[in-house]
Amino acid sequence: MNCTRIMPATLVVLLFASACQPEEPGLAIQLQFASRPLNEGGETGKPPADIDAFRLCVQDGEGRLLRCKDFNDLTAGKVRLGGIATGTEHIVTFQGYRNGSADQAPEAIWCGRATRVSVQSDQTTTVRMLLSLCGDFSETPARPATARVWHSATLLPNGKVLLAGGFGSLQAGDDMAELSATSSVEIYDPVLGSFSASVDLSQARGLHAAMALSDGRVLLAGGCTLLGLPRSFSDPDQPGSPLICLDPGLAATTAEIVDVQAGTSELFDIPFSVFSASVPLSADRMLLAGGRDEQGQSLDQALLINAADGSVSVRSLPHLLTAARHSALALSLAASIGQPDEALVIGGMPAAGIDDPGDFAEKLVIGQDDVLSLTPKFVSAGIGLGLPVMHAAGCLLSPGRLLVAGGANPARYQSQDTPFLPAPLQSGAVIDLRAEQIKILSQEQELNLPRLFHTITAVDRTGNALVVGGFSRRDAATTSQHQASDLAEGWSESDNSFSLVWLRGEPVHMKYARAGHTTTRLGDGTLLITGGMNEESVFASAEIFNPFSTALEEQGLPVLW
Repeated sequence: MNCTRIMPATLVVLLFASACQPEEPGLAIQLQFASRPLNEGGETGKPPADIDAFRLCVQDGEGRLLRCKDFNDLTAGKVRLGGIATGTEHIVTFQGYRNGSADQAPEAIWCGRATRVSVQSDQTTTVRMLLSLCGDFSETPARPATARVWHSATLLPNGKVLLAGGFGSLQAGDDMAELSATSSVEIYDPVLGSFSASVDLSQARGLHAAMALSDGRVLLAGGCTLLGLPRSFSDPDQPGSPLICLDPGLAATTAEIVDVQAGTSELFDIPFSVFSASVPLSADRMLLAGGRDEQGQSLDQALLINAADGSVSVRSLPHLLTAARHSALALSLAASIGQPDEALVIGGMPAAGIDDPGDFAEKLVIGQDDVLSLTPKFVSAGIGLGLPVMHAAGCLLSPGRLLVAGGANPARYQSQDTPFLPAPLQSGAVIDLRAEQIKILSQEQELNLPRLFHTITAVDRTGNALVVGGFSRRDAATTSQHQASDLAEGWSESDNSFSLVWLRGEPVHMKYARAGHTTTRLGDGTLLITGGMNEESVFASAEIFNPFSTALEEQGLPVLW
């Protein structure tokens, strides 16, 4: 495999604004490149061989252009860009490009962006920026130390990402493949592209819930310690989920708060929680909806966890949900300040019949101490179409507008297959809660290939999203019982459909086919993909998707959020 690491060109930006010398340049930039392909050693300090020049732009905090300049001398140790107004929230963007020709425009190859850059009089500010391939995937300069799948990746207030838990090993068995949980925690630094070990979890866990607290600590709750991927299912009409928690262990009955700064992880008792849908809430609270009990039965309860006072308190809300659910998808809705948190819970229960999706979704309104469940009109109207799925993926496109796709049906629904298997799905829907409507995607609009244990992540504020990874089909000849995909596709809000992501006339692929990974949107607009598994093994790897176009932008890279 010919894989290229991110060029963590550390752009060292020295910013000056001198009152005594107003004619002096306001921005001096020292470039330090480090190209590190996997199959050969890179030369630190050398610019990449595949560009002819680079464009540096400085914008204000809203993305309005302050100054742009192109530099053609790639051997210069320093370059200067003057005429920059002082400010504390500037943005610096980099585009390394190839020159065009008479009939071809210049093409940006390497893109990078730094935010919250301070330019002050008589002060020097150093900015480091991680460059990656524009419109493509690049491996991170360093790899994680721990292989993990079905872990959590939590964006911290300082822009770093905390990777916690997951399942770190895969063992083949006669009836199923087994995965054991890990307690490992690592921190990803998006500026350096590096991973560092942190304090271990108090309890190994995977398939858990996680969220960042306002003080920078991270709350984790529930999960499983030993997971199974079964080869066969006893019920030919209702096979259920393709995952089984073989041993919940203490993970299912505990939550913990990880404090990276203090190097501690404190454990708290909670009611049993496995395969619950999680919703991060305001005021350092988390909601866990549904799940399975100790006997493996689906639950209609919810848990409201409060970590606002430094400890953890839990309120059980029995029989809150309209239907017992597990492995559902819960998406938090954009709530106004001072308004209750809201979420939509989708799937997690079998269809009521082959043409009846049943109560496949419900809206939750969360107050300070109570939760109200409401049935949307598109469910109660009984139109015969819905998403009675498990393990679907989705994202919020805009306030009140959600995209959901993929997953697996846990029971026979709109299919005559016998036996019926929880196979990956291509189907999806756009849900508009403001209009109380659901639009089931047509064959022309839905995913280009089936996906299960994939991710869907919004990439900009105009409603576009990226879909990566997932199992694309069942395969009994493999240890995981599935084949994973490396093909990327995007959701276009203007076209209302999915389509493959293309670059230079070719579909864009991840560096590795993976499922059960995480995708995290970083502060520079790129997406971090970590961990996951393929047919035979769990990964200790990570890659970056850079959503910026290869078109050379006249005013620098645009603000996506």
